[in-house]
Amino acid sequence: MNGRGTDRERGCAIPSRNRYVAIIEAIFHAKYQPGQRVVAFEREDIVTFASKLNIRLPKNLGDLVYSFLDCPK
Repeated sequence: MNGRGTDRERGCAIPSRNRYVAIIEAIFHAKYQPGQRVVAFEREDIVTFASKLNIRLPKNLGDLVYSFLDCPK
């Protein structure tokens, strides 16, 4: 670490895709159990984890989920 703090601590905007990844990763790490093929979560989890990470929510929470459905194959 360079002593200047993270982008989030400095108040810098985190690009949408990076924000979405951070939220989904946090949900995954909190809810995943070894052997699971599906990690279920609820819409409220997005709000909860965004708040814990101090990340601004998208206006449409569905954008976060759908951004992962449009990945190149």
